[in-house]
Amino acid sequence: MEPQISEIIGGTSAQGTANQNELNIAGSVSAGTSITGGIGQIDASDNNILISGDSAGAIIGGQSTQGTANKNNIIIGGSVTGNVTGGEGKISSENNNIKVAGNVGGTVIGGKTDSGSASNNIISVAGDTQGDIIGGQILDPNGQTSGNQITANGNVDGNIYGGYNESTQKIQGSNNTITLSGNLTKVTGNIQVGDKTSNSGIP
Repeated sequence: MEPQISEIIGGTSAQGTANQNELNIAGSVSAGTSITGGIGQIDASDNNILISGDSAGAIIGGQSTQGTANKNNIIIGGSVTGNVTGGEGKISSENNNIKVAGNVGGTVIGGKTDSGSASNNIISVAGDTQGDIIGGQILDPNGQTSGNQITANGNVDGNIYGGYNESTQKIQGSNNTITLSGNLTKVTGNIQVGDKTSNSGIP
């Protein structure tokens, strides 16, 4: 019996940067296997993940334990059962790009960070989503979540938020954009681009 692979990582750095890594995975990834483009202490940016088939675990473009996770790209040709996060940083997660051609069984977050800014992330999902879709997510009550762009082209069994604050558990941000197009017929949760604009879900 072949050993179970628990994680696939493009590059790691315990004290430095993990940038410009490329992961190109054809076929299916088994359940419980996480995929991360780069894990670095100071920076995890400009990583690219391309998945041609299906994945049964979480996917993170870049993850920084103490610094920034910016400009990571994720392209998924099939379906994902776990969460998908463009960048996960400590002080910044901006300009990440996620494109999903199929379905997502978890939550999709463009950029996630403890402090600073989770802004200008782009998400495009051309299928059904069973979790929330969030452009930028931040923990610091004074952090920024602006300029995020979300396009949903399928049913969403969750909320769609331009920006979200984990600390206050409130929607926040400005100049975020949410576009519902194509075959989308329902959103079971709320649709809210930022602090001031809110719409109820589409039944």
